[in-house]
Amino acid sequence: MGELTQEERGRMMFEHIATCRTYTDDVKRIITGSIGFDDYEWGISLFCDDVLKIKKLIYEYKI
Repeated sequence: MGELTQEERGRMMFEHIATCRTYTDDVKRIITGSIGFDDYEWGISLFCDDVLKIKKLIYEYKI
């Protein structure tokens, strides 16, 4: 994906938040992160009773 400008990243995050809002009641998420000496990483774990809802959520993301 490369480096994004602050405006591009803000727009992308706003789109992700808007997409997730429709799944808030059905899909639960846990966000984790770690910091190393020269970098950081984070991840999101998704939980739901119906795995097809998670699949639909992922396909709606514009990555």
